[in-house]
Amino acid sequence: MISFSALIYIFVAFVSWFYTYRFYHSYLKEKKPHFKYSSLGVFFIGLGCFLYGIFPLFAPNNSFWIEIGFIVGEASVFVGFAALAKAFFHLFFLLGKEIEFLKYAPILILFATAILTLVNILYFASPWVDNYGLIHWNQHSITKAIIFILHTIILIPMGVTFLMMQPKEIRLKIKSVFIAIAFLAAGIGGGMIVSSDTPKMLFISYSLFLIGFLFLFLVVFIPSLKKSQKSDKSNFI
Repeated sequence: MISFSALIYIFVAFVSWFYTYRFYHSYLKEKKPHFKYSSLGVFFIGLGCFLYGIFPLFAPNNSFWIEIGFIVGEASVFVGFAALAKAFFHLFFLLGKEIEFLKYAPILILFATAILTLVNILYFASPWVDNYGLIHWNQHSITKAIIFILHTIILIPMGVTFLMMQPKEIRLKIKSVFIAIAFLAAGIGGGMIVSSDTPKMLFISYSLFLIGFLFLFLVVFIPSLKKSQKSDKSNFI
C-alpha cells in the first residue's frame, strides 16, 4: 500500500521548492534580504519533507532508512525555520517594525536543532508505516516535546501575524488570510504528527498539515498586483 503520509510529504516538498523559485526570482529582481532568506528557508523545509517521505514511499518496511530520513530531514526543516525567522526579521524591519526577538531566533532554533539531532542519534527510533499508510515516527518523548514546541512557537505566531495584517487591497487581504491558515494548520498539524500515536490522531494531524500547504499552494492562483500598484510595504507575499 502506498503511504498516504509519504505522498503528503512529497507534495509539501514540491510546493516548498516552487516557493524557493518564486522567492529567489523576487530576490534577483529586487535584492531584498527577506526574499533571499525566505528562499533558503523554504528550500531546506522542502528538502526535509522530501527526506521524510522518500524512504517510507519506496522502502516502507525499512525502519532504519526511514529513521535516517527523519533525523536528517528534521535538521533540514529547522535550518529552514531559522532562515524564515531571519526573513521575518528583515520583513518587519522593512515594514518599520523591528522585533528584537527575531534577531536572536535563528541562533536559538539552530541550538535546539543541534540538541534535537543529538537526542535522535542517541535514542535511534524505529518508525513504521501502518496498514492505513500512516507513518508512526515512534520518537523519544524529548524529541516529541522539542518538535511540538518549535512548530508551535515558530509557525503559529507567523500565522497570527499574517491574520492580523490588514492590507487595503482585496487580493493582498485574501493572500494574508490564506497564508495565515497555511501557517496555523501546518504548525499545529506538523507539531502533532510526531507526538500522535493512534491512527485517528495521526490522520487528523497529517490532514491539518496537508490543508496548510494546500492553502499555501492556492496563494499562487491569487492574481498579483500590477507593478504600478505595488509599494515597498505591500510587496511581501
